[in-house]
Amino acid sequence: MLAAHKSNVTEPSLCFFRGMDMTKKPTDAEDAAWTAKYKTGHGLILFHPSGGEPMEPKQLVVECVTTFGLNVSLLGESQ
Repeated sequence: MLAAHKSNVTEPSLCFFRGMDMTKKPTDAEDAAWTAKYKTGHGLILFHPSGGEPMEPKQLVVECVTTFGLNVSLLGESQ
């Protein structure tokens, strides 16, 4: 899967595998076939074609604080 991505994807991307073509309405048979494939495994890939450094501790802390802050903010708005 990585080789296919490297040769076809040139920009950073978020990819769902076992994705469905949302540009057209599938037939009942196509929908059933997709559902059967989906049940065998599915996932999400965050892809950076140029690679990069592993996450540094500072990045991890920033991500955690940002995520926590966003959740607190959203929780406050919902009350």
